[in-house]
Amino acid sequence: MNIPDSLAGRLAAEFENEAEVTRRLIRRLPSDKLGWSPHVKSMDLGRLAGHLVEMVGWVPMVLSTDGVDFASYPYKPKAYAGAEEILADFEEALSSALTAISETDETELSKAWTMRNGDTVYCTLPRAVIIRTWAMNHVYHHRGQLSVYLRMLDVPLPSIYGPTADEMP
Repeated sequence: MNIPDSLAGRLAAEFENEAEVTRRLIRRLPSDKLGWSPHVKSMDLGRLAGHLVEMVGWVPMVLSTDGVDFASYPYKPKAYAGAEEILADFEEALSSALTAISETDETELSKAWTMRNGDTVYCTLPRAVIIRTWAMNHVYHHRGQLSVYLRMLDVPLPSIYGPTADEMP
């Protein structure tokens, strides 16, 4: 295994490796259940899967701006018709994220990036840390939720970090 010697290379390698796990889960989404939610306070299945796409899609924004202000950020979640559409958007977001990372040098990854809502500042951190926490770790967190949703819908789970009970002999 060839381990990249740059921070950007290591971030890209992890993103690519983890993307396969995310793909496996998205491919299992029952398109006829995208409106299902386990609780009134929970996102529905389609919204949760779409949120994975959004988080990956944040990477180019983080690398090309100094921050985001939710008070002026035009946000409207996309409503998906099926799992194939979610997977296609995920692949597009991943490609854009990997391109943005590969075109970014170490100096840019160290620059501060701020997340705010008007006068309320949530955080100011180096871009690499924002990518790690608000894109990558955020995806892993919601991907775990997605696996629970699928289990609750009795959808056989794919391997995540090893075989699942559905794949055991």
